[in-house]
Amino acid sequence: MLLSEQTATPLPDAPTSEQYLAGAAYRDKAPVVIDNGNSELRAGFASDYDPSSSSSSSSTSLPPLHFPPVVARYKDRKRSANILLVGPYVNMDHESKSKARTPNENGLLVAQDVLENVLDFTFARLGISSGGEEAEGNVEHPVAMTEQLCNPGYCRCLASELLFEAYGVPEVAYGLDSLFAAHANGVGPDGLVISSGQSTTTLVPMVGGRGVLASAKRLNWGGSAAADHLLRLLQLKYPAFPVRLSSQQASTLIETPGLFYAHPGGQDGDYAEHARRLSELKQLQAEGKTIQIPFTVPESRRGKELTDEEKAKREERKRESGRRLQELAQKNRLQKMMEKEEQLRTFAELKEYKNKERNSDWLKRLESAGYPSEEELIKAEKRIQSALKRSRRRDDGAADEGGAEEEAPPTFPLIDVPDHELSEESIKEKRRQRLLKAGYDARMRAKAEKREEKRAAEERRLKDEEERATNLKEWCRARRGEYEETIERIKERKRKRELLADRKSSVAQQRMKSITSLASEGKGGAGGTAGGGESSRGKRKRGAAAAAGGASRGEGGDDDFGADDEDWAIYRDIQGAEDSEDEEEDEQLLVTLEAKLLQYDAAFSRADTLAARLARKRALTRTFLGGTPEGEEDIAAAAAEKRKADRAKRAAQAGVAVTDLADEDDEEGGANGADSLEEKLAKQHQITLNVERARLTEVFFQPSMAGVDQAGLDDIGEMIVRGFEDEELGRRMVGNIFLTGRHTSYSGLPERLRNSLASLMPASWSSSISVRSAKDPRFDAWRGMAKWAREDRKEGWISRAEYDEMGGEYIKEHRFASAGW
Repeated sequence: MLLSEQTATPLPDAPTSEQYLAGAAYRDKAPVVIDNGNSELRAGFASDYDPSSSSSSSSTSLPPLHFPPVVARYKDRKRSANILLVGPYVNMDHESKSKARTPNENGLLVAQDVLENVLDFTFARLGISSGGEEAEGNVEHPVAMTEQLCNPGYCRCLASELLFEAYGVPEVAYGLDSLFAAHANGVGPDGLVISSGQSTTTLVPMVGGRGVLASAKRLNWGGSAAADHLLRLLQLKYPAFPVRLSSQQASTLIETPGLFYAHPGGQDGDYAEHARRLSELKQLQAEGKTIQIPFTVPESRRGKELTDEEKAKREERKRESGRRLQELAQKNRLQKMMEKEEQLRTFAELKEYKNKERNSDWLKRLESAGYPSEEELIKAEKRIQSALKRSRRRDDGAADEGGAEEEAPPTFPLIDVPDHELSEESIKEKRRQRLLKAGYDARMRAKAEKREEKRAAEERRLKDEEERATNLKEWCRARRGEYEETIERIKERKRKRELLADRKSSVAQQRMKSITSLASEGKGGAGGTAGGGESSRGKRKRGAAAAAGGASRGEGGDDDFGADDEDWAIYRDIQGAEDSEDEEEDEQLLVTLEAKLLQYDAAFSRADTLAARLARKRALTRTFLGGTPEGEEDIAAAAAEKRKADRAKRAAQAGVAVTDLADEDDEEGGANGADSLEEKLAKQHQITLNVERARLTEVFFQPSMAGVDQAGLDDIGEMIVRGFEDEELGRRMVGNIFLTGRHTSYSGLPERLRNSLASLMPASWSSSISVRSAKDPRFDAWRGMAKWAREDRKEGWISRAEYDEMGGEYIKEHRFASAGW
């Protein structure tokens, strides 16, 4: 469904002076009927209403003039003149449209000057501006105008003063639009009229054909509040939407027929049950309605088709990027392994000093190295050994598999010979043999560790098989628990990465503290401990020392951090390489556990796996936000997300920025021509309404959902009806409930109101409850007022003499009055 901007109906041509003076409206002094709504003003002569039309919605009964009551000023720079724009003409100038003013605010008249401009335009379009010769400039027709329920006297005084003093009208009458709409639809004599307009919703009981205003109630919920509420819901649902949705677009959505509806309730369950059903994929998919928001394709983003030569070059760049990434990753792994080996040698040297000096001196040495106790030193050593084992297993595992023969142990004859007994060339050879021996010893340790790990893994496998054979049920329970714990660890790492994106989170603040501590150590660190086992206490001490002596590197304590490219290597030190290795182990463990549970646990199926859970969650999320849960576009999106995650993972392992690798892949979808770009932009500018369709109308019955601290329509209606002591009168009123107003045009609203009232009213009244809607909520109020003005010219009309005597706040009571005097 394409969302189009609301366009105002073209106004008819204004009659000429001759046509007006020769017409029956001037000759009979027909009353001017004005339905002064907040969003639309409808005006015409009472004689324009044709009571003999077969339907109230007939075109012969429409008001000749209806337009939004807005006023703006436009400055014509060519003529150096200010032009007043009224109604639909405000849209002619964008700048003027943004500064448009309305006479009413929340249904109350607050700007008399704006109302005067609107009335000038109204009378001019009706042809009244020409006037008669004996009363030039005056409006010689009585004026009937609608106003809000219990309109303040001050607001009525502004309107009366304008009509009597400025326009010289002979008579004025005020009435309530909902009662006039009921009159046009033949509602009465006893009933309950519910009207929901732009600002409020009113409930007015009718007894004997007259509105009982003392029992009337008002709900602070209308079309404008609903549009704002929908706009907030869409902003929460689509926080990164390409364009900003306006209140006018939200109002257009609300007024679109069939888009929103009221959940019927009753036998279908309440709204809460309906919302729970929408958590199912099929129900949510059937509920969705996709709306296309208008957009334009910028010329700068229009691409062109790539030639075969350009595609080949792009593929070559991608392959070259992959090779470069592999080289960087290998180099980075070797560098980290060398750093860990150096740290292990440092730990060994610290341990040797334990037997060579006093315990107090040794503890001071530990503290100066950044370890407050021997336990911290042992813990850091174990952590480095574990990381080193993982690195060796990944690099040397492939070479050890395949049953290769054991290499013969090399000899290093010069290592134990003192330097003073060797020549200069022999000393160089001795250094080379020492490096070779260190590499050989490292390979031997890795192989021994791998043999030990294989032996331990075989023992664990045999023990696991024994437990499974002994007690399968307990084994399945234990493996499921281990499976869920592994999933939680993976989720926790993901949550931590998401929190790092928020600068105000505790995780991000702790990361910045780590960056500060690493930066304060200077280039190279102390003792090679920055990458692994240094305690926070040692970091703080050296950080304070670096801060105290920072003036040696720059003026005013500036340490010139970042001046050297090597300074930025600290970001790789805290990039979480060990967390990445732990995550790989957890993923491998997850695959192993899934395979075992699928093989031996009858209660564990493919639907219980992590991949199936994520697939269901993604499908539900995609359906909620828009689109179908499966299909080519979903597969493409999933593949794009996977490529993005793989690039980030490989870049983290290689210690390079993701942007260094992403450019080549991003080119694939960036130059496929204008058609594909337009399709992509079209999907980005789509919104899907599903849960909002029934939620918006549910506010009528649960106003607290939108932050309105009032009772719902059903509760207010029950309170009004039960306020009348005559039980038979109450039964007649619930049997004649009338809905009017442009904000009541939702499908299912009458049925929902009936079901809700049936649950609140006595059981004997259930069969008597009847709710019906207006035939034309937009124009019925004007038709009812025109019909009343033609029928009754005595009751409710205020003359100029009564205005001079009683004042502008005076109002005469009549059947459709909006207030009492």
